[in-house]
Amino acid sequence: MDAGYVYDETPEIKTETDIENLEWASGGFHDARIIKEELQEDGTLYLRFDGTWGCEIEVWFWGDLEYDTSSRDPELYDPYWFGSTVILHDGFVCFVDDDDMTVDQITKDYCYFKARHMKYRIIPD
Repeated sequence: MDAGYVYDETPEIKTETDIENLEWASGGFHDARIIKEELQEDGTLYLRFDGTWGCEIEVWFWGDLEYDTSSRDPELYDPYWFGSTVILHDGFVCFVDDDDMTVDQITKDYCYFKARHMKYRIIPD
């Protein structure tokens, strides 16, 4: 019955269904925090989250990358996310650390990421 199913270990966010799948798998990033942030030589931003219920999550962003994580700097602020929003807008994927956000609400007061591409990998606990 599942012979036609192809598992993708690192799905890219391209559709609203992809966003829903990430939302379900991550629990909306509730209680998540960034434990690793690395801008790679090719311009790809790599993040690793822990604190999500039942898993850790790796996320990659690339292509016209813009981001700001200063509002979650653990030396100054609470690093834990309470929720998240992923938005597809004008060829970009936007990811921000609050629920029910819109593109025009995203400012440097939030931890946010914007790029042409976003993919992720779930790492079960």
